Order: sequence, then structure tokens, then C-alpha cells
Amino acid sequence: MKPVSISEAEYVAHRLASAMFSDLGFEEPIPPFENRYPNRLESCLNQPFAEFGGHEPYPGIEAKALALFYFCIKNHPFENGNKRFAVAILLVFLFLNDMWIEIDPVKLYEIAKQVAQSAEKPIEVIGFLQNSFKDLFVKVQPGK
Repeated sequence: MKPVSISEAEYVAHRLASAMFSDLGFEEPIPPFENRYPNRLESCLNQPFAEFGGHEPYPGIEAKALALFYFCIKNHPFENGNKRFAVAILLVFLFLNDMWIEIDPVKLYEIAKQVAQSAEKPIEVIGFLQNSFKDLFVKVQPGK
């Protein structure tokens, strides 16, 4: 399983989030990548892969993808645009791992807003998302 590197987050996900959502009529710009909060994005990228006492809290690609989505929303690595970035980074992570999620990005953004307002523990929200999205994840052939 391939994690998203910080350079991929910058060059692909951040630019995708900025372009994709400005095309959809979002007025509020996403700040430059260099303005992110130090180490928060790096933490968001690493948390889905963390192990605790030999236990993986987010086993499997779907759980890791949704953990990445969750942490990019809740840990606020940027001053603004965290939900839009979370949608883009989720799609980039899935693409890098020959997976996809069959959902409209605007619908995914609406779910991101719900995640932002949630008060439950990360494992509970991610588990709920995993159950909700279980039939939406698809394996794709590399290079397609």
C-alpha cells in the first residue's frame, strides 16, 4: 500500500483541491501550500499507517483512505480549505493504490462537512464512513 507523500500532497492534491472546487463555484480560495501549519499535514498523512502495540487501528486500504480523509478535515493542516483538500487527498490516495470511490466529489464534500461537525471519536466516525461507503470502493486496473 502506497501512502501519499508530502510532495504528492503539494503538487497533486493541493492543486486539485484548488482547481476542482474553484471550477465548482467555491468563492473562498485555498491558501498557498507553504502556509500550512507546520507538521500537521505530515501527521495527517502518517496517522492512517500508525500502529499501536502491534495493532493497526485502520486496517485495509478503505479504512486508511477514510482515516486520511478524516484527519485532513479534523486536524486542520491549512488555514482554510481543509474539507476540499480532504476530498482531493482521498482521491489521490485511492488513485495511487489502484482504487476509486464511486461518489460525486460534491457529495463527498457534503459528507466532509458532516465529518467536520462530528463530535465522536475518530475510530467511530471512520468506522461509520467505512460502513456507509463499503459498496462505493472499487478496484481499478493500474494505469486506467
